[in-house]
Amino acid sequence: MYLTTSRKPSILSKRLCRALAALFPRGIYENRGKKSIEEVAGRARQLGKSRVLLLYENQGNPDKMQFMDVGKNWEWLTPEVKIAKLGQIPQLKMKTKEIRLEGEKKEELANLFNFESSANDVEIRLVLSQDSWSFYSGSKKLFSFGVSYG
Repeated sequence: MYLTTSRKPSILSKRLCRALAALFPRGIYENRGKKSIEEVAGRARQLGKSRVLLLYENQGNPDKMQFMDVGKNWEWLTPEVKIAKLGQIPQLKMKTKEIRLEGEKKEELANLFNFESSANDVEIRLVLSQDSWSFYSGSKKLFSFGVSYG
């Protein structure tokens, strides 16, 4: 997955994108700069990515995530994910090789990520619920944040 932010991101938005890039298998985060949406899609294709996560903010705080499918043409995926309660964001030095999706919203949201959910013991579990996303390494919670879907 290719992750980027709005054009003038806050430090908090950059930190969240870096953490998500570390947790998503083969995730790459880059600053957006002045790139248009077309240029973001082109950059993702250039890097061999089929999904883009764009993180937008409101008053300096991460506010919503929109996912894009990058095929020959790009298209927005639904649902849009609003960030409700963002807690402490860890600075992660890891690169995840595998992730497993779990939780009540797993089936509905699996298309956003475009990676296979492993049945094996994995490094990271992403538990998707009606009101939060939580990342675990084994039984240890790495971090979580509140969400709503639009």
